[in-house]
Amino acid sequence: MKKLTYILLTLCLTLYSCGMTDVWKEWENEGNMSSDRLKPSEVKKALCAAEGWKINYQGHICYFQFDENGTVVTNTDKSILEDKVESDYYLDFDGEKVVVLTMSGALKYLPGNPEETFEITQTSGQEIVMAERSSAREVSFVSVTTTELKANENDKADALILKKQLEELSKNGTGVFRNGEGRFVIHYAISRNENGSGSIRFSRLNQRVLEHQDIALSWKIDDELVTFTLGESVEIDGNLLQHLYYNFTTHAMTSDCTLPLDSNKDIVKYYTGSSWKKHKITNYYSHGDAKEELWQELGWKGVGDIELDDRPERYFVLCPGPQEELIWYILYPTNWTVGDDADRIYFNSGQPTQPFGSHDSEDVNRANANLAKFFTAFYDEDGFYMIQDMVQGKVHGEDRMISYIYFLSPTNDNWFMVDDKP
Repeated sequence: MKKLTYILLTLCLTLYSCGMTDVWKEWENEGNMSSDRLKPSEVKKALCAAEGWKINYQGHICYFQFDENGTVVTNTDKSILEDKVESDYYLDFDGEKVVVLTMSGALKYLPGNPEETFEITQTSGQEIVMAERSSAREVSFVSVTTTELKANENDKADALILKKQLEELSKNGTGVFRNGEGRFVIHYAISRNENGSGSIRFSRLNQRVLEHQDIALSWKIDDELVTFTLGESVEIDGNLLQHLYYNFTTHAMTSDCTLPLDSNKDIVKYYTGSSWKKHKITNYYSHGDAKEELWQELGWKGVGDIELDDRPERYFVLCPGPQEELIWYILYPTNWTVGDDADRIYFNSGQPTQPFGSHDSEDVNRANANLAKFFTAFYDEDGFYMIQDMVQGKVHGEDRMISYIYFLSPTNDNWFMVDDKP
C-alpha cells in the first residue's frame, strides 16, 4: 500500500511540474459555487425538453430544435428562403451566473453576420434569456410547439420550391439547335422577368456574319414544367419554333421545333477541364475562322499559329510567323471566369510573357498593335457563348473527328472559331 501511495505521489508531482494540472484550473472553484447556480446541464435539459424554440432577429423569425447529442436544427421563416441547417451546439459556464451557448454555423443565413456564442443568464420552460457575447445585444429564446414548427415549414415550402426552380432556370436558359448532321444552326439565350414575361435572343452565323434577333416571350410554371411561348414563331433552318419547355424532373429543355436541341451546358467545363486539347486559329496556316474584319487582321505575317493552349492556365499563345518581322512566342493570360449561363465564358486581360528563349523586347508592342481589334474583341467584357461542332474529316489523309469551337459575342457581331487540326 505504501508503495502504491509513493507511485501516485510521484505521478502527481510529475504532472504538476509539467504544467499538466492547469487544464483543471477553470474547474478548481466549482465546489465553492452556489448549489442553485445556473448549470450547463440544466440549460441543456431545458433546450431539449421543449418541442422547439424561436427568436426574432432583426425582423426575421428563426426556429431551433435541440437534441441530447449536441445537434441543433435551424430553420428561418419565409423571409429568408434557405433550407434547414443542421449544426453542433456546445454549453459551458462562466462563473455562477452565466452559461455559454455556442452554435456553430446555425445562424449563417441571418443578416448582419450574427455571433455564434451567447451568454445565458436565465432559463425556464417557456423562455431563455441570453445576449450575444461580444455585443451584449439581448436575444431571447421563446418556446414553440411542433404545430408552429410545422406551420412554418409548410408556409415556406412553396416559396422555397419556387426559388429553387427559378435558380435552376437561370442556369439552363441557353442552348443550341443543330441540324441533321449535328452542326450548330442557332444559339438561344432566354432572359426572364419575375412577372411571367421576358425575351429570347437568337444568334446565328449568316454568311460569316453574326446576327442577333430578339423576340418577346411569356413563361408559366405548371408543377414540374415551364412553358416558354414566343411572341412570334422563328424559322430555324426551315423549321418553325414557337414553344420551349423546361422539365424540373428531367432537368432538360425541349421544344416544338423538329431540330435537335442541345443544352450546350458542358462546353465551358470541357474548355476549363483536363480533357481540353489545344485549338488553333490562323489566317496564314488556315486554322479556324473569324469575323471578316478580324480575319483580315489575323493575316498579319508576323504571327503564325494562335493557340488556345492546354496548359492549366489556358494561355492564348502567339507563335512565330512566316516572315522576318515575326514575333517570338508570346503567352497572353486568359484569366477566364464564368457566370450563370453554363455556356458563356469571359476572358480577362493580364500581363503577357515570353518565357521561351531570346526575343525582341518590342514583340509584345508589335503584336498588340497589329492585332488590336482581335484583342479588343477577345477581352470584351460581355464574353462569349461557346459552341462545339464535331465533324468527320481528313487529316494528313486519315479520317478523324475534327473539333471546331465557336466563340459568339452575346451583344455584338464579333466572333471567331478555332479547330484542333494539327
